[in-house]
Amino acid sequence: MGKSKIIIALFSAIILVSGCKTAAERRANQHANDSAKCSSFGFKPGSTEFATCMMQQDTTRKQAKTMREEMNRAAKCAEIRNTVAYGAGQGIAKGIALGMNRCGS
Repeated sequence: MGKSKIIIALFSAIILVSGCKTAAERRANQHANDSAKCSSFGFKPGSTEFATCMMQQDTTRKQAKTMREEMNRAAKCAEIRNTVAYGAGQGIAKGIALGMNRCGS
């Protein structure tokens, strides 16, 4: 492998790794952001109101995740239905099989 290819490969690896965060780092960032948000509302850490605010931040995040997952599922189902409606031959059979498994048809 040439010297320039090695440099490019190393540079690419550094870029990929530098953008990665561990799950613990993501949780710590979320906690810090949630804490700052609740503090900005005037709630004091350790108070019942602060704890309620922190729980609400977590609930809101979980609801948003569920909504994104449902929207992705709906988009996949629409794609499958289009395959069934407009596909031909194997596309129709595949679409029907996938649709029955994923979309509750």
